[in-house]
Amino acid sequence: MNIKFYACDLHACGIYRGELVAREINAQYPNHRMDVKTTIMFSDYAGTNIMVFQRQNKNIENINFAKSRGIVTIYEIDDDIWSIPAIFESYGKHCLKPDESMAVMRACDAITVTTPELADVVRKHIPGKQVFEIANALDVVVWDAAYVERLGAPKKDTVTIGWMASQSHLMDVPLVGEVLRDLMAEFSQLRLHFIGWIDMAAFMGNMLAPFKDRIKCEDWVPVSALADSMKGFDIGLLPLSDHAWNMSKSELKYFQYGALGIASVASPMPCYNRAIEPGAGLIAANNSPAEWYNHLKSLIANEELRRGMGARARQVVSQKHNIKDQVRVWVDTYTRIVNSI
Repeated sequence: MNIKFYACDLHACGIYRGELVAREINAQYPNHRMDVKTTIMFSDYAGTNIMVFQRQNKNIENINFAKSRGIVTIYEIDDDIWSIPAIFESYGKHCLKPDESMAVMRACDAITVTTPELADVVRKHIPGKQVFEIANALDVVVWDAAYVERLGAPKKDTVTIGWMASQSHLMDVPLVGEVLRDLMAEFSQLRLHFIGWIDMAAFMGNMLAPFKDRIKCEDWVPVSALADSMKGFDIGLLPLSDHAWNMSKSELKYFQYGALGIASVASPMPCYNRAIEPGAGLIAANNSPAEWYNHLKSLIANEELRRGMGARARQVVSQKHNIKDQVRVWVDTYTRIVNSI
């Protein structure tokens, strides 16, 4: 197969759903070729078997031309674009436009998604269309250097809770905001490190102002630098509020924490219930403040528990969610789609 993947970006989902996959297909499957691009060229059509359009809004003419040449077309999506939360609406609708995206989905031969929950949502909105689930995975090797550095780091007197949170996580802040405030007041050795938050004041107001000297806020970093930015985390946050937008989320953030051997606490969403095995993380039952507080407190106070849980998470991610092993799922799925057309 000769595959062209048209990524919507080359800093986040375009990397995980395109670049990592292409790298492994090209390394492991000599009879296949996958190229990741952001712009379609006329020369792309020659010799191509599959074209994948990620989150595209306006490529119907290209899709129809590809199909006229016998090329199989696939729409790739990783978010429930029909449930964009109000707090994220101004940005979300800038890049995720349901009406336009649905027209492109209908034009394509098949759709690929990240989770079974998202597959169900897509089937509801695009009835009759073939929808295939391909779970996210990590290139664990990329995280190895930072992981080894964490293991060899000198013992420290502080404990850092970290959270990677883009603007779409604004609505999840209330789950942990007061809990973090109370824990910061209780544990003088506790530190917070947020990655991707544009303005912490907009998220928590003055709630954490008394502890600003113990809080680090970092702009969003590219995937290539993410492991290095996260290596100081001791505990990872994975809060998701009970909203349709979150129900279709994938386990990717848990994989990132796990690749670094970081113990994490998660909301009881389908993705985390599915991914977090016993001893490899904690789930805050019912998303209650008491559960969040108790789980985080236990990890802050018990270094042995943190390290053991982080080591188990690392094992799970390495053995079950490594793109080097999971790339076969992509090849098998693309083959099934081609054979079904």
